[in-house]
Amino acid sequence: MATRYTSLSTSILDAIGDTPLLEIDGAFAKCEFLNPSGSIKARIAKYIIERAEETGALKPGDTIVEATSGNTGNAFSMVAAVKGYRMIVVMPEGLSSERVAISRAYGAEVLFCGTFHVNDALERARELGRQPGFFFPGQFENEWNVDENREILGPEILSQLPDGRVPDAFVHGVGTGGTLIGVGQAFRKVNPNVRL
Repeated sequence: MATRYTSLSTSILDAIGDTPLLEIDGAFAKCEFLNPSGSIKARIAKYIIERAEETGALKPGDTIVEATSGNTGNAFSMVAAVKGYRMIVVMPEGLSSERVAISRAYGAEVLFCGTFHVNDALERARELGRQPGFFFPGQFENEWNVDENREILGPEILSQLPDGRVPDAFVHGVGTGGTLIGVGQAFRKVNPNVRL
C-alpha cells in the first residue's frame, strides 16, 4: 500500500490533509476525522495561520483569539501550540466538557461568553482581536476559509476519485459554509452542474 509519508516529518502539522477517500455503496466519504486535531477544521486553522504569518497579520509573540463551538477552537489551539502562539478560545457556555478539555490540553485559555449560541462569543473574540498583538482569524467571514477548501481540499478529493470520475453532488453539513463553498467551487470547475 502506498503512503504519502516517504520521509520523516518533524511537525504534526505535516499530517494535516491528504486523508483517505472511501467508496461506500457508490458514494464517497472523506475521512477528515483522521486530521491530527480530529476534524476537518485542522485544515483551515493551519491555512489561515500560515496566510496570516505570510501577510504579516500574525507575528511572533502575538495572541490568536477565535470564537468557536468546539472543533475550530481545538484545531486553532493545536496549530497555535505547535507554532508557539498564545491562544484564547472564546465559546458559549453549555458545550461539552470534552471540547473545552481538548483546547486546554493544547495550552489554550478558554473564555466563556453567552450560552449555547456562538454570537456572543464571536463578538467578544472580534473585540479582543482588535487589540494590538492579537489576531482574530474570524472563521465565519475569512475568505481564507473558502480559499483552503477551493485550492486544497476540493482538488485533493478530485485527485482521489477513481478513473477520472467527476462528482455530481457534494453533501456536507454547514457551519461557516467555507467547506461547502470552496469545495463546491473546485467541483464546479470540472462539473458546472454539480449539486451542493
